[in-house]
Amino acid sequence: MDQTNSNLILIAPGHSYSTKLIQYLVKHFNKDQLIFDKIDEEYQKIGTQLLIDTKYYTCEVGLHIINYNYFYQENAIEKLQKIKVDGVLFIVDANNMNGLDQYINLCDQILNEIQPGLQAIIYNRKEGTKINIELLENEEKKLESFVEQIYLDLDNPPIQQQIKQLSEQEDETLGFPRIIEIMECNTWTYMRPKSQEKKEKQNKTKIIDKQNEVIDQLEYEDDQFAQLIHDMTKIRTSKMTDEERREKAANLMNQLMNMCQDDDEDDL
Repeated sequence: MDQTNSNLILIAPGHSYSTKLIQYLVKHFNKDQLIFDKIDEEYQKIGTQLLIDTKYYTCEVGLHIINYNYFYQENAIEKLQKIKVDGVLFIVDANNMNGLDQYINLCDQILNEIQPGLQAIIYNRKEGTKINIELLENEEKKLESFVEQIYLDLDNPPIQQQIKQLSEQEDETLGFPRIIEIMECNTWTYMRPKSQEKKEKQNKTKIIDKQNEVIDQLEYEDDQFAQLIHDMTKIRTSKMTDEERREKAANLMNQLMNMCQDDDEDDL
């Protein structure tokens, strides 16, 4: 499996939860629409990568969606260790808390083995739905590592221009804007600093300029050579005395010898 890309894994009770979130992320980061075909596999790598572009870095992030049931397979977590996982988003249906204790235990196992930089539990709930906060808090206390909790409604993501407004209205960024925030603040293994990209672009420009300079020089020398050959040809047909013809030929030959000498020096 690929070890040359940063990867984000979404784990949910069903792929419909993950695909809704991925569609939102692709729309935000890639400025694109992503349509899913029917997904039959419990583990599915998505063909589209997230193109995260911040003020300080850019990064292409692979996307993987996994159904809870996948982890009943033998060595399921070990298979995840074969790719570079920099982030894990767990999605919980807050409208149905059945099996929450098993799910929290699974979260703990995965995080202990993979240890991603980004780790969050996303509680999907419809607006206005009451959830058992006490139950959630008691189960989350069992987690050995800190996991951020984010509450949102996957069926009602904010439109693009609302992201900044939602962030500014609250003392703490919540919901979908918070997911964007933690992803942009994450340290992805294969992120490319903008300063490095700028330097590479400058170096590439210098190389292209140097190549153009060499091409211009070669074209200039070709023109000079062509002119010398033309002038030599004209000596035969021009009305000159023998002495003038010899003097002109000697001058042109000196120019040709100097040109050849310059080429030899460039080859050294």
